[in-house]
Amino acid sequence: MAEHKFSEQEIIEKTKTVLHSFYSRDIAAVVDLMDENCVWIGTYDSQYTYGKEAFIRETQSESKELAVQILREEYALIFHERKYSAVYGRYTVAGEQEDGTILLAKVRLTFVWKQVGDSLLAVHIHCADSRDVPLQYQNSRIENLSENLGWFEYIRKVDNQTCQSERVLLKDCKGLIHTLLPVEILYAKAENKESIIYTGTGSFVTNYSLRELLELCPFLLRTHRSYLVHPLYIRGLRRYTVTLHDQTELPVSKGQYMAVKDTLTQK
Repeated sequence: MAEHKFSEQEIIEKTKTVLHSFYSRDIAAVVDLMDENCVWIGTYDSQYTYGKEAFIRETQSESKELAVQILREEYALIFHERKYSAVYGRYTVAGEQEDGTILLAKVRLTFVWKQVGDSLLAVHIHCADSRDVPLQYQNSRIENLSENLGWFEYIRKVDNQTCQSERVLLKDCKGLIHTLLPVEILYAKAENKESIIYTGTGSFVTNYSLRELLELCPFLLRTHRSYLVHPLYIRGLRRYTVTLHDQTELPVSKGQYMAVKDTLTQK
């Protein structure tokens, strides 16, 4: 019987499983996906290990820490050969500590995977912060936070109030796969044959039509032939405009006005 051939999406899902397990402090799940001789390189000088046992010893402190949330994930394959594959990408981790401090860190990653039979095992894991020390802020001074950190704190609170925790995978025009929480997407705009996805921290261009995006993101609301908007962020409606929480104004077509109004009334 022929060995299973792992697809690009399956390899990226394995990468995500390792990262989400690590940050939810399920170290055993990470070890299960590591080769016996896996090299792990983390942020700090001591986080430079060879083999599973060394990794387990070094991560004893992480296993006791509070879980944190992963946001703004992007993944892509560098190469994908018969036995080996490599993934690169970046993501942001954010979490609230016991003393109320919010930690935010942007991380870059490289994974090398090896196929062993029908299994995929990591032989190299490199995750490092894009700055030397994660930023720290106090909740009591939330009004003074930078725009980006205020956004992460905002969506954390919104996400706690919703059941929309399943992440959406969207590929941009450069081939990067963005893994987003539904609450991270503000709106989408059609432009020529492409669509621009706007989030709280930026935007990226995709080849999806708005119709295709609506199938992938059914939580979005069509307000116009050229716009899909997340209703969570609509703070006002008038003929024929919606205003978002950040004061962005987007058009509402006459044909969609009553449907948008009915949806907002039911929020």
